[in-house]
Amino acid sequence: MITEEFRNEVLQRLTAIEVSLRALAGNGQPGRLQILEDRANDLAERVERVERKQSMIVAFASGVSAAVSAFVTAIITWLRLAKHL
Repeated sequence: MITEEFRNEVLQRLTAIEVSLRALAGNGQPGRLQILEDRANDLAERVERVERKQSMIVAFASGVSAAVSAFVTAIITWLRLAKHL
């Protein structure tokens, strides 16, 4: 037989669970899960922007490196030709 005390304890625990679930899911407002999801989406967008910037910087650095290499090669070639004149 279920005692009144046991019944009350079960109801209290169920009420506590219900309150926790409402806090997680939201009770007419964004809950913690929605807030975490929004934060995760914001973070993902920031990561994508950083990755795009990083790839542009790498491309720029590669271009600068190629230009410097070509310039140094041209100077060395010019110096060698000037030596033979």
